[in-house]
Amino acid sequence: MPTALHTASCVADAPGAAHEAGLTHRDIKPANIMVVPDGEATVVDFGITKGSGDARHDITTTGVLIGTPAYMAPEALSGSFDHRSDLYSLGCVLFEMVTAAGSSPARPGS
Repeated sequence: MPTALHTASCVADAPGAAHEAGLTHRDIKPANIMVVPDGEATVVDFGITKGSGDARHDITTTGVLIGTPAYMAPEALSGSFDHRSDLYSLGCVLFEMVTAAGSSPARPGS
């Protein structure tokens, strides 16, 4: 439990900084979390990040799902993303760390 909470706390720093800059990561999931040997963790792959109000950097297309469904907030499935969507995704990751759910390599969406 302490390791999971420490990892989640480290991971929360990355979207926290992004949210302060008006960005939403939109794909927080285990495959986008790097843990280094000293135990610190961070989020990688900001490739589908969306800025608030800046349509020039919006790579989404109507009718196309962006992100990993297994970690997406319910409202995100209809294309409505904001900073709360990233927190929901982090909650899914924390749940998996604490319960060891999703540890199978055959898990869809990972």
